[in-house]
Amino acid sequence: MVDNAPSKYRLALNHQHDELVSSINQARELISHSGEKGADIEQKIRDSLAQVLPERIGVSHGFVIDSDGNESKQMDVVLYDKMNAPKIYTSQRVQIFPVESVYMCGEVKTVLDRASLSDSFDKCLSFKNLSRTAYDTSLFDSKVEIRRPRESFFFTVAFRSAGLQDLHQSIIRPYERKLARHKGIDTVVVLNNASDAKNIIVNHMPNPDGSVGLVSFCSLDSSYTTVYRARKSWAMFVGLMLKVIVLVPSPTIDMLPYHGVEPF
Repeated sequence: MVDNAPSKYRLALNHQHDELVSSINQARELISHSGEKGADIEQKIRDSLAQVLPERIGVSHGFVIDSDGNESKQMDVVLYDKMNAPKIYTSQRVQIFPVESVYMCGEVKTVLDRASLSDSFDKCLSFKNLSRTAYDTSLFDSKVEIRRPRESFFFTVAFRSAGLQDLHQSIIRPYERKLARHKGIDTVVVLNNASDAKNIIVNHMPNPDGSVGLVSFCSLDSSYTTVYRARKSWAMFVGLMLKVIVLVPSPTIDMLPYHGVEPF
């Protein structure tokens, strides 16, 4: 490979980024109905994710519930354990998932501004406040601690934004000061900002040599957050997302708590 030349993997992600931006532009220009336009763009994001994620990761949308009877708001993107997730409700338009089967959820915005980012925070909290407790421990020694997903992860993907740096200062930091660190949005990605505009919010940690190293999703604590300009934000987003999903275990789900207290 030529020095400084992108790898084939990076080239593939870069091409996908360009194709995604082009297809969303077509939808914005040709579809007049705002609801149908939004639904079409959401589907394009889900289709693009399905192309790059391992087969064991399902890509869908819908609602997430827990065994205590709590329910999230509607999620534009749900990434779940396709091989092991019990099915609660499935139709062509929507699915319902037990929270223990869900790796992460996401919100899709055509334009990210103060109002839409606040809406993303509300949806994020509705997902992250769900309780992950319905795991099957019967196959394990009682002295062995089961590896469980540490937290729920949430992202926002937008086609463009009204100044990501300003949104970070005016919306994200104030929200994060009020919340436990793991309750916030984990990353924000903008696909089509101006060529010199920053387009992704990620976490960073100082390295021993003084350089800055990127950290995968870990809610946007203002003290470790940077608003970054990536050449292709989609490639960076996919890389960080895969880093998280690889580390998340898939313990066996016990669906009996989901039956509630009603006698059989």
